[in-house]
Amino acid sequence: SPKTSAGLFRTEHIDLSERLELESGGRIEGTRIDVFTYSTAGDLITPRHTFLNHALSVGLNWSIHDSLRLRTNISTAFRPPHVSELYSAGLHHGSAAIEMGDATLGTERAMKATADLEAFVLRGKLRLDLTLHASRIGGFIQLRPDGYLLTIRGAFPRFQYVASDVWMHGLD
Repeated sequence: SPKTSAGLFRTEHIDLSERLELESGGRIEGTRIDVFTYSTAGDLITPRHTFLNHALSVGLNWSIHDSLRLRTNISTAFRPPHVSELYSAGLHHGSAAIEMGDATLGTERAMKATADLEAFVLRGKLRLDLTLHASRIGGFIQLRPDGYLLTIRGAFPRFQYVASDVWMHGLD
């Protein structure tokens, strides 16, 4: 399956003061996937999937003093589905499981916020990092268990690629 992608991006760094910097960026990307596969009736079909996506980011870097920095960022991101997520239809030999794709899957779209506190202690010999992060991902593509399938070679677990809206958050 041929895949073609092209994108443009731009980033900016603007010093707001001696200790405060604004970072921003944007990206636009187009992806086309041409697929050659067979229908359940045995006919060759050649679906084409086209995705146009964008991503934006804005953040602040604040050097509170020489050994303490705070970074914050809010960004969006995207990921078009992989051809295997769209068209898998059988045994995955590496995992000994049946995987089924979904040709109707769309692009994953994420919004993420982070806050990172970085400190240097013991005269710069030790670096400590504390990061808070939260993400909302629309259309998050995952393999979901879907029972078992009995074949002439035995029973195999079956998984289906599905899209769900998810929240991920944490502290590192």
